[in-house]
Amino acid sequence: MSKTPSLVRQVTKVFEHISHIGESRHAAKANNTANAQIHSYASARTHRQRVITGLRRINGALPPDQRLRLLRDLRPEHVELLRGLMVTDGLADSTIRNELSSWRKLGHALNAAGWQSIKPDELVPARLYAGLRQSTPRGGYSHDQATNIIAHIARTHPRGDELCRMARLIQATGLRHQEVARLREVDLDRVAGNVTVRSANAKGGRERLVTLEPDGPCRSALRSALDAVPEGGNWLWLDGPALARQLQDAIRNACADLNIEPRGLHGLRGLFAETYLRERMAVGLDENTARDELTLLLGHGRRAVTHRYCGRLS
Repeated sequence: MSKTPSLVRQVTKVFEHISHIGESRHAAKANNTANAQIHSYASARTHRQRVITGLRRINGALPPDQRLRLLRDLRPEHVELLRGLMVTDGLADSTIRNELSSWRKLGHALNAAGWQSIKPDELVPARLYAGLRQSTPRGGYSHDQATNIIAHIARTHPRGDELCRMARLIQATGLRHQEVARLREVDLDRVAGNVTVRSANAKGGRERLVTLEPDGPCRSALRSALDAVPEGGNWLWLDGPALARQLQDAIRNACADLNIEPRGLHGLRGLFAETYLRERMAVGLDENTARDELTLLLGHGRRAVTHRYCGRLS
């Protein structure tokens, strides 16, 4: 008799059925198929890990003879149990909402694989979202806060110089941590002061060029950040993804030591968003037009997402 594969292996396998890595998420939205697909490696890892963590949480609360061993046996009551456990454990509303969204994605995967016929919105019914507050805009650090955080990291971390170079590049470009972590020298135009985000590294697979107005403070900050990154290598960083994780920890520790509200790496991305908007509005653009430009620079699919990083300025 063959051995039952682990739940981890089952989760990994079933998500392959809705994996469309590198395909356009924008096109999928236009075709109303985006909710049933995964378009980037980062999203695949995130959904996979959330579901695996949730399964462990569920099985940890069930008697041994009732624990899930096959994803085929997953039922809405299991997800309802998970939601209750997350509330009891004091998880933030935004964390619970994200977890439930990953389980709906799992529902699509189970349907696509033919492992289950329960519809995603039946597996994770809308009532489970009731009472969970929508996320408030993340916002960004102030310039002074960012300066103090980066200076603190430089003083206290063994790899402070590398971490600070990465942090300044994020602040100057608005790149996501996985995007900046996988940059190569070929992605930089040091003369023009541009950065290319390759489709394989970009969220949603949308390749983009981060290019700024030639005479503005944003371009000046980008040139300064690029000048600080050593030339001559292939990759910008030695083990960039690991370095980005260290930067996340270092920022959190710096915020705790400096009594600054922690906003993680996204706080630097938010600072870029606000700086860019103010610069473009100062030269006469209306806010919506400036946000349309920012949407492209941040790699978003619609203008509304920019409000999570920077609220209305006018």
